[in-house]
Order: sequence, then structure tokens, then C-alpha cells
Amino acid sequence: MINIQFNKNVIAELKKHDIPADLSGTVMFVLLCMDERKEYLLDLIDDSSRQKRMLILYRFMFRRDFLVESSEKNAQYLYKISKKGLELVKILRNAFSDEVSAEDLLEPRIEDKVAIQAKEMTLSEFCERYAQLFPRTHTVNPKIAEIRFARFLKEFPEYNFNLILNAVAEYIKEFSNSETGTKYMKTAKYLIWKLENKEVTFDLATVCHQYIERNNNKIMEFNMDFLNTA
Repeated sequence: MINIQFNKNVIAELKKHDIPADLSGTVMFVLLCMDERKEYLLDLIDDSSRQKRMLILYRFMFRRDFLVESSEKNAQYLYKISKKGLELVKILRNAFSDEVSAEDLLEPRIEDKVAIQAKEMTLSEFCERYAQLFPRTHTVNPKIAEIRFARFLKEFPEYNFNLILNAVAEYIKEFSNSETGTKYMKTAKYLIWKLENKEVTFDLATVCHQYIERNNNKIMEFNMDFLNTA
């Protein structure tokens, strides 16, 4: 199964890449099939008529640099997804997640009162800043972040906004400076928490804890200064 969604964010990205409206669905389908190694689905819809419409589509995507010619000998497929195509897939998948999912709707809403210590900004402002820290391929709709932080902050009230932002900024910087870049970095949405195999993991809590461990002396000095001036 291939999951394809259309929303205002997806449409905006497709327009940004000059993909015509009448080809947008099939272009996304081809890219997602290739990214997920499900080319057999393309075989099922590839026609054998004289018009060769799928081949025309592949050539269009090749000219736009979303596909490259396969360099392998005896390759089963003439084209494969390019680096530009992979980047677009990441952007589109992130745009898919900007819609409220069924998983999100099961979690506490923002209206639930969340006790936040040392709060210097509203939750909405905090989520805006949180989303802005991430590269475009990994960011999240701030409204979705608000929903997910409602649960996180209930579980971990000891982490205030400034600490989270600093910890996440350091987390992103570490990945950005690595050899693989942000390829294996968690997206902004799932870093907060992720439901997998009926278990919730809070990777952001680990990021915050590691940040405190690395900066323990500075944080202790800050707390002592705060107590002395209180």
C-alpha cells in the first residue's frame, strides 16, 4: 500500500517544484513507490498501449531531475529515484504529517491544563520556535506539536521550554555536523513521542537528559544564581 495525501501544504510543495496539477498524483505515486522499493506497483499500472503514457511520465520526471537513468547492467527498471526525488519525498511525507492523525486525536488536547515550570512564553510560541529549529524536511506543523507536547509535558514537567529548545538545538547541530547529516535524525513530530508496537517512546526526554548531563555544571551554576537572587 502507498499512502498519498493531498492538503494545502502538499499542493504548495508540488507547485513550488512546478509539477502540473494533472500529473501531481502520479508523480507522487511514482516517487513513493521507488522510495519504498515497491516498483511492482508501477508494473501493475504501466500500460502497453502505443501511447506509452507511463514512459512519457518517467521522461518528464527525468527531465525535472526527479529520476535518473539506472546505471546497473541488466537493470529491471530504466529509471530510479534521484537525490532530488528523495528530498522531495521527505518534504512531502512531512507535509502529510501536518494533518491531525487519528493517533493525535486519541491524545490529550491543548485544553488540558499542563503545568509548565519556569514558563517564559506561551505553549503556542514555544511550538513555533521548536518547529523553526528543524530543517524543512524534518519540521512539523506547530499545531501538531502543541497536541503532542500536551502529553510530553504531562509526563515530564521537569523540562521547561528553554531547556527543551537548547537541548533540541544541540541535538540538531550534532546531526548536521556528522558525516550522514540529518538523514537518520528524528523528525520534529516523532522526536517528542512516538507510538510503536503499542508502546510510547519519548526520545525528546532522552535528548533533554543527555543535554543536562553534558551541561550539568552550567545548569547547576544557573540554579544557584537563581536561588541567591530569589
